[in-house]
Amino acid sequence: MNKECKAHPLMLFFYLKPLLFLLILPVSRKITEYFTGGSPKKGFRLEILILASTLLLSAARYSAFRIIYNQSFIIIKSGAIFKGCAKIPVSSLSSLQTEQSFIDALFGAVTCKINTEAGVRGKADFRFKLNITSSRELTKLLFGGSVLSVKRFSPLKAAVMAAVTSSAITGAVVGVPILNRAGKLLSVAVSQKLLERIQSLSNSPNTFAPPIVNTISLIFLAFYGFSFFYLFLRYLNFRLVLHRDEIEVCSGFFVRKKCYFKKSAVTAVKIEQAPLMRLFKRYSVGADIGGFGEAKHKNQIILPAGRATELKSVLKTCFPFIAAGGKSIRVKRSRLLRNRFLFLPSVYLLCMIIGSAVLARKFKDFTHFIFFSCLTALFLIFCYSFVCLYEYRHSAVCFGKIVHARSIKGFRAFSLYIPQKNLGEIKITRFGMDFPLKTCRVRLTVCSEQAESIRIKHLDYKTVMAQIKKDFLSDE
Repeated sequence: MNKECKAHPLMLFFYLKPLLFLLILPVSRKITEYFTGGSPKKGFRLEILILASTLLLSAARYSAFRIIYNQSFIIIKSGAIFKGCAKIPVSSLSSLQTEQSFIDALFGAVTCKINTEAGVRGKADFRFKLNITSSRELTKLLFGGSVLSVKRFSPLKAAVMAAVTSSAITGAVVGVPILNRAGKLLSVAVSQKLLERIQSLSNSPNTFAPPIVNTISLIFLAFYGFSFFYLFLRYLNFRLVLHRDEIEVCSGFFVRKKCYFKKSAVTAVKIEQAPLMRLFKRYSVGADIGGFGEAKHKNQIILPAGRATELKSVLKTCFPFIAAGGKSIRVKRSRLLRNRFLFLPSVYLLCMIIGSAVLARKFKDFTHFIFFSCLTALFLIFCYSFVCLYEYRHSAVCFGKIVHARSIKGFRAFSLYIPQKNLGEIKITRFGMDFPLKTCRVRLTVCSEQAESIRIKHLDYKTVMAQIKKDFLSDE
């Protein structure tokens, strides 16, 4: 039996928002006439006509929107002037995202995003607003299998995940608009007062670092704090619901988000470990989903920060296929190959020493600042050297029905499990020193919308080629 539902009235504002740019030129002209001494009241009919036209067009699009669905397919009808109709088999759906902000919850609305394995990159295939009842019925029909287990994660794990994924750049993007908007509402220059407070703290006596370093450090810490608070609220109330064929992930405090996807739509599984997680022996698990649009990250977080026992439990329950595998190809243990991994840290250290000596000789009044900068750079180079040694000891690749690769990206250690059917590309590259040492670099790329990839360096060339011919070219 077919069921039909209409869009929520808030969908009207969703249609109206892109058309508001039509009022920019007329309103700008009226503002110019006002400040130049003209009469802005004359010719105001044009603005009223444009506003009425956009309202009527948005209302027509809202009234024309329909969703018809059953257990076999879903039909989405839209468009007032240009009619559109999309018929999607339920078996072709890869994920469904629901999002409810504070305003949506106030009016009883839910934003739904339906994705298939095709579509535009970085954008949901279909996005609309429904009331809560219709949203629950649609979700239950599309991804309403029997629930096997429900796993909840404490706020402490959400805090750990927020701490390792926060950055000063994210804090600046999130925090600066909030500060400016709060200052306008309170008629106070909040950002200016905060900057003055930071400067007063940085100029305080008995500090080893120069005042400019203190100022920059405090600004970065403030932005990092904004980012941590934002991501903590995002990962709060994290819940993993396991169905027979689907997985449901819920998170968020002010903005409640839910993601439903089929296990068959998972193209790769990534196990990631940031430096802070490595210190406390925690892991995060993500799933790369085909057609997963409008997400900040390339994969959906399944386990935010869990121990090894929780990691094994989640992988065994959600992705039992990753247990399969063959013989791993590792980096040969030799002093020469170890020195190759430490080549870049050595170059960075040499450049830092030469650069600091030249700057200290040329700018004698800034020796204190140059010395502190050298200590900071030395600490970063030491951390990078440790990461390179970790890559030398643990990087490996395993071909077979399930391709498993383990390496380093940035300062994070991660493993990638890719079913052979979802492996898009195997790229073998060799540079100058690779030929006499008989080594190569292997890059694996997932066949998905987001194209996740991993690179493993300095593997034995003959062993890699022999394994590739055995697992991928044996039928030819």
